[in-house]
Amino acid sequence: MDPHSQALFDAADEAVFVLDEAGVALASNDLAAHAFGLASKDALLGRSLFSLLPPDTLGEFRKELSAAFSQDEPLHVEGEILGRTYRMAMTTVKEQDEKRVVVFSRDVTDEKRADEHLRREQQRQIFYMESLPGFVATVDQNLTIRYANRAFRQRFGKPAKDGTHASFAECELNADRGALCRVSEILKEPQQDTWEWETPDGQTYQLFGHPMTDVDGSRVVMLLGFDITHRRAAERALLQAQAHQRAILDSVPSLVWLKDKDCRFREVNSAYAAACGRSSKELEGLDEVEVWGAEQGAFFFEQDQEVIRSGKKRVEDVEFRDASGATRWVESTRVPLFDGNGEVIGLAGISHDITSRKEVQDELRYSNEELEQRVRLRTRELEESNEALRRESKEHKRTADKLERARKRAESLSRAKSDFLANVSHEIRTPLNAILGAAELAELAESPEESQRYLEIIRLSGKTLSNLVNDILDFSKMEAYRLRLEHVPFDLYALLRGMRDSMAVVAQEGTIGVRLEINDNLPQWVKGDPVRLRQILDNLVGNAIKFTREGEVVIKASSAPGANDVNGFQRLLFSVSDTGIGIPLDKQSVIFKDFEQADTSISREYGGTGLGLAISRKLVETMGGNIAVVSEEGRGSTFSFTIQVGKLNAQEMQMFAPDVAGADEAQRALLAEGESRGVILVVDDNAMNQELMRMALGTKGYTVHNAYSGEDALEFLSVQPVDLVLMDIQMPEMDGLTAVKKLRKQRLAVPSDVPVIAMTAHALPGDRERMIKAGCDDYLAKPVDMKELFGIMERYLSGRPRVAAQIRGASGAGEENDAASVDMPLGSPADQGARASNDPRHPDDVRRALSLLGNRTDLLHRLEEVYVRQGPKDVEAMRDALRNGARDDLKRLVHLFKSTAATVGDRATSEIARSMEPLAMDASEQELFGMVDMIAESSGRMVEWLGKSNDGNEKKSS
Repeated sequence: MDPHSQALFDAADEAVFVLDEAGVALASNDLAAHAFGLASKDALLGRSLFSLLPPDTLGEFRKELSAAFSQDEPLHVEGEILGRTYRMAMTTVKEQDEKRVVVFSRDVTDEKRADEHLRREQQRQIFYMESLPGFVATVDQNLTIRYANRAFRQRFGKPAKDGTHASFAECELNADRGALCRVSEILKEPQQDTWEWETPDGQTYQLFGHPMTDVDGSRVVMLLGFDITHRRAAERALLQAQAHQRAILDSVPSLVWLKDKDCRFREVNSAYAAACGRSSKELEGLDEVEVWGAEQGAFFFEQDQEVIRSGKKRVEDVEFRDASGATRWVESTRVPLFDGNGEVIGLAGISHDITSRKEVQDELRYSNEELEQRVRLRTRELEESNEALRRESKEHKRTADKLERARKRAESLSRAKSDFLANVSHEIRTPLNAILGAAELAELAESPEESQRYLEIIRLSGKTLSNLVNDILDFSKMEAYRLRLEHVPFDLYALLRGMRDSMAVVAQEGTIGVRLEINDNLPQWVKGDPVRLRQILDNLVGNAIKFTREGEVVIKASSAPGANDVNGFQRLLFSVSDTGIGIPLDKQSVIFKDFEQADTSISREYGGTGLGLAISRKLVETMGGNIAVVSEEGRGSTFSFTIQVGKLNAQEMQMFAPDVAGADEAQRALLAEGESRGVILVVDDNAMNQELMRMALGTKGYTVHNAYSGEDALEFLSVQPVDLVLMDIQMPEMDGLTAVKKLRKQRLAVPSDVPVIAMTAHALPGDRERMIKAGCDDYLAKPVDMKELFGIMERYLSGRPRVAAQIRGASGAGEENDAASVDMPLGSPADQGARASNDPRHPDDVRRALSLLGNRTDLLHRLEEVYVRQGPKDVEAMRDALRNGARDDLKRLVHLFKSTAATVGDRATSEIARSMEPLAMDASEQELFGMVDMIAESSGRMVEWLGKSNDGNEKKSS
């Protein structure tokens, strides 16, 4: 190559080289050598480029080189050389009849990278603009929309389908020519601008116009638009509300103001502005001293600061001078203002003009002074009449003293009631917390025994709560004179011993004893209200135990001294003595008053509501007696009371106490001769209930027949008349209600109206009505209370002709029946010696069972024997019914066992059966077998103990 051409090659700013058809470099510059990774052009000359290119680009380069040799026109290509991108122009030249290709190659790698970066940046910007909630549009000098984001397109429509850009003037912006004008002005004078635009459909946009240069160098406007319709509506509503508020404040004749935390005015109404002679704008930022001066402004400012410091409302009557110099009185009210965190941020105030009221008060004061002067003058003229008035004033003073004492008594009563309410709240919450806590623990219990302990806690706490509620209700009834006393026969000895036994259980928790002394002259059977008498004794003995740390509590009962037998009534005397803390002498006169206690600290140390003695006093007085106390502080107290009770007549002695000395001899002879008081049919599928009815009715002189189902009862009544039917409701085959319905319709040996008393363990609302509707005359819930049963029987048998039957030869009273023997009530020393001390039953459950049996321990022992024999059989019958899928039989057996267990005081087993009964039809077999096992385990402990206890009693009696 000639020097001139080589110089041109070397001066070029791009790679230049000449190739023959074999790809050999005939000439080049250094840039070409560098492109192929060589140090200089000399290293490239004479070498074939095919040996320098990698295999992946060699084939493409061969094709491009061959194409360049085959055409006369220049060939422009772009390709990779050693990882760099080159844009090449290949042109053919002839040299001595040989074709050569001159290649001009420019490295565009960095240029391509910059283009790609720019493209991505543009895409990112477009993404941002497409994501904006407001609309974006680019408008050129022809008002043509070059770009519109999604929000713009959604609001004003998409460009035409042929891809042409819509004119900005054709958009809905055309509705407001002002928008076009502002865009045109920005295009003419490149400066930013912002304005608001309201569309014909009521939307308001805030527009921002920014001049800029497009990629082609032309001037465009970037238009941003945000929908501020709601904001403007809210601002208008706020302004309207403020205008209304301002109008209201300005219409108020009182002075109204608002201040910040620094006690500086922020807003006042027109009345305030007029009073101080300044406009609301002038007052803004000033404090009271700056407005009213140091003399009266300092006082107002101090009031403001006090409200800010205390955060409390302040009301005062204030005299001040307004801007005109007039003096007026106002009632000024200042209240603090708080933020969301409860911090004081300022205050508001209002002042009412009370000048007229003050003037009236001044006039009244002057009139009063003038009147007093006249009174003084008149008093001197009436001195002679004062003596009579003085005597009258003494009477007035006595009346005033009475009123003062009544006032003090009312205040004392108010304080006592407050203490009482506090104590009641505590006394209610204590057992209620125990109930809720035990209920939660019972849900988490892992064994039946643990669950039973929690249930026992719930039962005892519930009983405590019930007693408290009963006390409050009793007191309320007494206050309203609505308390009604019963007048029924009851065994006074049994009541006293039962009370003694229950209180002895309470006393066992401490180190004190409880002793009962019954005088020989005390009658055993009397008429009165046993529940209220027991309530009085429980209150007095409970207090004695509560306030006695050691020693004993002694209960005495006797006939009242003197003549106490008048018109069938007699007076009884009871006393309760203790060795406790005693009562101060000055408090002994108030402890029987409503809500009073000897010391309010007692309620905190010993508990109680203060109602016990007040209720006891009211009950004693209602029973025709009185109550008193003798006490020495630190030595103990003795509470004594008398009541009036009735004596039993001959018929009542025959019914309730046939074995008591003095009973009607004719009746006892009647029983000895074997004549029956009535023929009774007992229909029950439970052997224990049959035994209970046979013994209880037999001792009262009734003839008892038995039937074990509804069908058996109808078959018996078809040939044998009776005076009364005791009908169990839930029985196999034919239930009691079905039997009663048929009894009323069929022709039998008994009249269709024979009395039928239903007996069932169901005691749900509506049961009584359902049974009466079926044809029963009355209804008793199991376990049956014997006194209630005898009362109902006597009511239905009274006046009816009896069936001609003899006791002799019939089951029940005519048989030799050891149930006729009378044992001592449970809890007596003889019985306690015969029974083991580890009775699994709770004493209250045993006492309830005895109460239902008329306190007849002989009946209870006989039923216990039946329970020992029949209980395991009934449990096995439950298992058989469950194995055979006889769910109806299973439910009936569980129902019977619930009643059976309760009858002998086995409350734990009865409660398990009670919880199982509603599940008998739907629970899984596995769950039911588990509950039967729980019944077996619970009743098994009872049966085992009863077996050992009864064996011991038999050996001892033998």
